[in-house]
Amino acid sequence: MLRKKCILLVVMVALLAVVNANAESTMTFVAGGDVCTPMTVTVGGSSYTVYSSLTIGSVSGTVRAVDCRGHKLTYSYSHRGNSYDFADTYTFQMAYDPDYDSSSSSDSYGSSGNYGSSDNMDNLGRSVGNGVCNLLFGLGGGAEGEAYPSLQALIGFSRCYGQNLRLRYTGSGCNVYGSIGKDWVCDSEFGDRILWNAGIGSYFAFGPGSDPSMDIAAGLSCGQLAQYEKISLMIDVDYTFWIGRWRRVGLFAGGSFGWGDFGQVFNSDETENMGKFAWSLEAGFVLRLANF
Repeated sequence: MLRKKCILLVVMVALLAVVNANAESTMTFVAGGDVCTPMTVTVGGSSYTVYSSLTIGSVSGTVRAVDCRGHKLTYSYSHRGNSYDFADTYTFQMAYDPDYDSSSSSDSYGSSGNYGSSDNMDNLGRSVGNGVCNLLFGLGGGAEGEAYPSLQALIGFSRCYGQNLRLRYTGSGCNVYGSIGKDWVCDSEFGDRILWNAGIGSYFAFGPGSDPSMDIAAGLSCGQLAQYEKISLMIDVDYTFWIGRWRRVGLFAGGSFGWGDFGQVFNSDETENMGKFAWSLEAGFVLRLANF
């Protein structure tokens, strides 16, 4: 009898081991509709990047998460299964009210957050103050990773504008820019003078996630080109690609075409002086100075 009991016990332990071996305990992280992705979920000493949802094997530890701007998130929790084979689902939501204060986050994990002031003047003052501080003290303006709207510096090489520095505001579909430079490399006919241009246009932003990481911008500008004596009128087209999650730096490339010596039309009585076809290529680096 004792031998039969021992055999039965061994069989039960073996069956339990087989069941446990085949058990699949999982954790699923889901980004709510109002969450800026990718969010970062931390549990058990490991961090996971989640765009919409992610399922992993069960890990022991406290679950914490922040959205793509670094704001803390709270979650709702659901459990399905038994003690050895279960599926836990964590659905994350914002822990603050973006309609009132998009720059604040919850003071403690899982709390309702700080909703900010309903005073419009306070909100306006806070936005202006943040923009000024970002411009003066923080290259790239904080760690929110928002490429638009923003003030940018483009450092590049151009056939028409030489080695130049351009400041550009890109936001709400508007593209306003101006540059200054000099031609030290190409030895252009009029490259020894200060080269400049100023323009306005529009842009189209695109890329994965809720925050675009690329844009194609076009604008109409006038300025002093290295190849032409008088003011020229140009159509500029540029492609910008932001590098990394925080979009502080990037690369740009583009070109221009238009009417060289456009100013000659108004400074000469000779009808044959109607200007010349002008073109340019350019490339360089872009730095996000401040976001708004």
